[in-house]
Amino acid sequence: MTHYPTHSLVYPLPHSNSQITSPHTSAQVNE
Repeated sequence: MTHYPTHSLVYPLPHSNSQITSPHTSAQVNE
């Protein structure tokens, strides 16, 4: 997670918390 300075906070688990933290990834779920 050292590779993601900001992404680690926004995208801790992009496949899980996508609908919670990331509106960008949740858009893919809606589509």
